[in-house]
Amino acid sequence: MAKASKLDRKQADKLLAQARDFQKKHKKKLDEAQQKQLEDAITALIIKVEKESPCSKEQRQLEQLIQTFSADTSGGWFEQVRVILIAVAVALLLRTFVVEPFKIPSGSMIPTLAIGDHIFVNKLSYGLWIPFSQKKLRFGAGPQRGDVIVFINPTDRSRDMIKRVIGLPGDVIMVKNNALYINQKPIAQLKKRPFTYKDRDDEKSPWSQQQAVLYQEKLAGRTYNTLRHPDSPSPLKDWNATLDARRINRPWGPQVKPGFVFVMGDNRDRSSDSRDWGLVPIKNIKGRAVLIWLSYGGGEGFQWNRIFTPIR
Repeated sequence: MAKASKLDRKQADKLLAQARDFQKKHKKKLDEAQQKQLEDAITALIIKVEKESPCSKEQRQLEQLIQTFSADTSGGWFEQVRVILIAVAVALLLRTFVVEPFKIPSGSMIPTLAIGDHIFVNKLSYGLWIPFSQKKLRFGAGPQRGDVIVFINPTDRSRDMIKRVIGLPGDVIMVKNNALYINQKPIAQLKKRPFTYKDRDDEKSPWSQQQAVLYQEKLAGRTYNTLRHPDSPSPLKDWNATLDARRINRPWGPQVKPGFVFVMGDNRDRSSDSRDWGLVPIKNIKGRAVLIWLSYGGGEGFQWNRIFTPIR
């Protein structure tokens, strides 16, 4: 009687291991008849292997059974479509209620965020949007000084903006000679060094080199960097602000109304913010910026050192 070669036995052992794994993994999906067919085929191959007899026929039978039963347990195209639909639904739910991607379109938040940074926004930071409505179920402490937030532009609801929260309801804000005051108390600032970066007016404009001064600012226990442009003519950046579409000019600046926050860009002389167009309704806030997950652009291509950087 012919004997099986070592190669045949090795292939048979490998197939038996695969069959046992398949049997264990899909036990609940196979009916009794299928389970018996599979067990009989496994037993037949084991007998041949133990007798060291040729077993190519038994191998083919077992392989065909595994292939047939695999198609049955996968559910075919319907199961694949179902899995895809579930994945899409989960992604939409996450985007709607939990986290949303956002691309930085301008240089108003440099040096914290650069043009071309792709970030994640935590939409559960301050509450939960109620589906098919403009209402929000609020929970938690709400926006805090120093938070970097994404919000619906108060003057153009079709656009989202990103800025840093400076003032909370009841605060009195003043910006004088690039110094920030909250409730008549100056915010700690430390001049660090000259800072060079690239910026542009819009996506069609050429990149240009900008010279600024880097400052370190401390607000509500948070430390972050801001930029100043000493040669920048910006009369509205000091005393004046626009509140409810009315320009105001008072010694200690505007008082933040209940239900609103005062925001500024970290690139102080290159940011359109609450100093120009007023307060941001808290109901307009989509969430808090938490992480840079990709950075491409800024005139520098991929910026690998910025990827997976927490936003502070």
